[in-house]
Amino acid sequence: MPTDISVADFVRDMKVSSSKYMKEHKSEFPLFAGWAKSYCALSYSESEKDAVVAYICGQKEHHRRTSFRDELLALLKEQDVKYFLTDD
Repeated sequence: MPTDISVADFVRDMKVSSSKYMKEHKSEFPLFAGWAKSYCALSYSESEKDAVVAYICGQKEHHRRTSFRDELLALLKEQDVKYFLTDD
């Protein structure tokens, strides 16, 4: 990701562009109803690229066993990141 763009701007632009594309190609993405209002951005080193790609490829199956919320909380705890939960 370029250093001259914020994560929020990058995610916003990606959501807008990909949403427009998927709506224009509705037959290829019949279940797409829109993106969630929130997001999570994590960074990894280049040396972890293969592991990240493998995770993405298996993400659908992985999330049948582990919810996104539980996985995110485990990652935050693993990295000792302080967080707070809201009801929304």
